[in-house]
Amino acid sequence: MTESSTSRDGDPVVALEALPDGSLSMNQVEALEDGDAIDLVGPLIIDTQTDRVTHLNIVIGDTHYYVGWNPTNEQWEQILVVVETEEEDDKSVLESAISVVDDETGELVLGFDPDSHPDTEEIVEFIWEYVEYTYPKTERLYNVMDDAIDELSANGG
Repeated sequence: MTESSTSRDGDPVVALEALPDGSLSMNQVEALEDGDAIDLVGPLIIDTQTDRVTHLNIVIGDTHYYVGWNPTNEQWEQILVVVETEEEDDKSVLESAISVVDDETGELVLGFDPDSHPDTEEIVEFIWEYVEYTYPKTERLYNVMDDAIDELSANGG
């Protein structure tokens, strides 16, 4: 299902082999949910020129796997893994997150503190920053997550 790989900056990434190559049609996204193993598949980013999904939230039990198609490396990559908790403060626990390091300085450009408990807005921001890092033409991408955040804010959530 997964394989360690190396991104263009040399950092290891988790490549997902279970998904078909390339962005997915809505029919393919819906088919992922048809099996018993996956509870929910939510499109996060859609390429408006092709109407194909480039990034997904795959939910299995209480775990969210945020994955995206990296067109440069031509592979699906695991961006974040977040586990929901049932605590009063309703925080999530970060299980893993991809890191991006500057080639020249070696400094961390994008990453999460491994002990963090990200809220929804932090997750959305992190994923979009990674999209901007990996996707060559973000102007043609529709960020479904922004609309979801706006809706949550409007409903007081």
